[in-house]
Amino acid sequence: MEGELAEEWRSSGFHWGTSFRCEDGTLLEFGGETIWYDAARRLWRSRGLARVTHPDGSIEERGRGVTQKHPPCLAEMREWLDAHGFKIEHANETAHRATYWARWGSA
Repeated sequence: MEGELAEEWRSSGFHWGTSFRCEDGTLLEFGGETIWYDAARRLWRSRGLARVTHPDGSIEERGRGVTQKHPPCLAEMREWLDAHGFKIEHANETAHRATYWARWGSA
């Protein structure tokens, strides 16, 4: 992430995110609520929740605790890889996501 914390990370309220359906029909959903952010330093804190909907319709919800993240910028990612001995062989970089193919060591 380049610049300040992206606007979508700053939204208030609870949001369901990723979900998965198991072969037996069980639905797993993961969400969270933004509880704090510092846009200039790209810091974000959330309180997470997991919900399991069983095939019989019963539902379980469990808190996943508080998570803090710092979405790094491209320069930080490249510095970290270099500092730990990785050589980037290919990079696909955009303003919101980067994928690196890197090799560790001298090989």
